[in-house]
Amino acid sequence: QFTEEVRFTEITFESVCRKLPENSAVVEYFFILKEDILSWEYRKLTPDQRNMDDVMEMETFITVKVHGQTRLHHLRCRQGSLLMDEALELSYIFQNPDDLSASGQKAALRASLYQKLIAPVLPFLEGVTHLYIAPDNVLCSVPFEILYGEDRILLQDRYRLCRVVCGRDLLFYDNQ
Repeated sequence: QFTEEVRFTEITFESVCRKLPENSAVVEYFFILKEDILSWEYRKLTPDQRNMDDVMEMETFITVKVHGQTRLHHLRCRQGSLLMDEALELSYIFQNPDDLSASGQKAALRASLYQKLIAPVLPFLEGVTHLYIAPDNVLCSVPFEILYGEDRILLQDRYRLCRVVCGRDLLFYDNQ
């Protein structure tokens, strides 16, 4: 039994859209195992025959609210395992700043992750000024704010950034 003081929150896509501020977007990243890795054919392969670089995919859901209209977009990256490796490498570099052997890779990884994580969603962000990022798995340790593209403009200089666990977090924030 719940006490009378308990308030329930409606958790639906529509309720998240209502709470999403104008000129904002939520970008949610999800890593998933490819279905074929669970197949009998794949399991029959010897370890040498298996391509472990290609067992994960990353799905991206972009919810955008501009001019009072909310749109949902979906993208899929088939090389999620490689993306995870780069994210882990960048995270290691930032967690171990004294390791000079890895510091030279920092700029290349920042640009590469920008191309894989941010560049594909840019066409959907026209008019967006505030970006909520909901990373998954190893992306939680990626410093999104310092990623940049060819123009070398940091993501934090393009958008007002906020990291969330998922889009429905907006239901519990006072973002007015």
